[in-house]
Amino acid sequence: MARLRSLRQRLSRDRGRDLMRQLVLLRHAKAAVDSDTGEDFDRPLAARGREDAPVVGKALADEGADPQVVLVSDARRTRETWGLIAGAFPKAEVRFLKSLYLCPAELLVAEAEKRDRKSVV
Repeated sequence: MARLRSLRQRLSRDRGRDLMRQLVLLRHAKAAVDSDTGEDFDRPLAARGREDAPVVGKALADEGADPQVVLVSDARRTRETWGLIAGAFPKAEVRFLKSLYLCPAELLVAEAEKRDRKSVV
């Protein structure tokens, strides 16, 4: 009986997921403290970030993340992070947007809504 209830709950949850849009927020991987230019925008990933990013991408994919579109700030560390996790999302359309760098939450949501897609990262 408990097994059947668990299955029903899972099916019910999955049906609801089909109706809901999905927005996944992913922060860049661990970045270096400084950049060659001295600008925050130009900071690369640290060694740990380069190691961790693919693991996080795989974990997201394993948990069912399947973005149709991915919005990425064009800061160096976010571009590098995407480069390391992109293989986990081969069907995703990627957009690099300067406007996402240090943007407020409202702008991020507005950019995601403009895409009119079911799943956005």
